[in-house]
This record gives sequence, structure tokens and C-alpha cells, in this order.
Amino acid sequence: MELPIKQVLADGVSPAPVLGDEVYGVASELRWELRGLGLEYFLNAGGDLLAWTKPVKKRLAKKYWGVAEGEPAASGSLQVSKQCC
Repeated sequence: MELPIKQVLADGVSPAPVLGDEVYGVASELRWELRGLGLEYFLNAGGDLLAWTKPVKKRLAKKYWGVAEGEPAASGSLQVSKQCC
């Protein structure tokens, strides 16, 4: 995915946090690109994404990374947000 933001940064515009709704929040490629550019972002991920409150061990499955066996179950993002604040 080629992000127009790369060109904007190349043109010398100062980096700023990226904001987006749920359409962008569930786009994992976009999040990876933003991380790769070192940009802070605030994207609505919706309530159906899962998260952990502490780091978990990962394993590489056939094609994608996954959580290692024996690690705690993930929680919904709404539940995680209530735990941390």
C-alpha cells in the first residue's frame, strides 16, 4: 500500500498524529505503515478487535503470527480500555 502521507512527509511537512475512523482502524496494513514511518496514530478500532493488557509470547504459524499456546485469552478492546484507565 503506497501512502500519500509518505509524499507529504518527503515534501517537508511536519509529522503530526494521524486520526481515523473504524474503516482505517481495522486496516492492519495502514497501522503497520504508520508504525514504520514512526507516526503516532489514533484510529477507532471498533469493539470486535481483541487485545491483551500485557505482552504475550508469539509464534509464527503457517503464514501469520499468533499467540503462543498457554498464553491468556484476549479481551475485547472495550474491556481492555476499561481495565487500563
